[in-house]
Amino acid sequence: MNKIASKPRQKPKSKDWCDHYEEDRSLYVDSEIPYDSISTLTPEQETRLWTLLDFDGKSFIVSGFRWVNRIAHLMSTKPCKPEDEHVEFEAYRDSEAMD
Repeated sequence: MNKIASKPRQKPKSKDWCDHYEEDRSLYVDSEIPYDSISTLTPEQETRLWTLLDFDGKSFIVSGFRWVNRIAHLMSTKPCKPEDEHVEFEAYRDSEAMD
C-alpha cells in the first residue's frame, strides 16, 4: 500500500488588525463597549464587532462576540471581510511594537 505524504497543517499567519481595520469609538463608554449594549446592536453593527482576547499570555483580536478569555470588545468602521472571519489578528502593546 502506498502512503501519501502530507504536509503538516500550519496555523494561519496572524495579521495586524490596524493594517486592515480602523476603530469606531462612537459606541464606547469609558473607552469600551458596555457589555449590556451588545444585545442592542443592529445587524450591521454586529458585522463590525470584534473581541480582544488573551490566550497563553498573548493578545489576539477575532471577529464577532466572544466571552471566554475576553479583555474587551472593539467596533470597526467597516464590516469584517469574509476572508478575515477566522483570522486571529495579533494585538501588540505600544512597547512591543517599538521593539
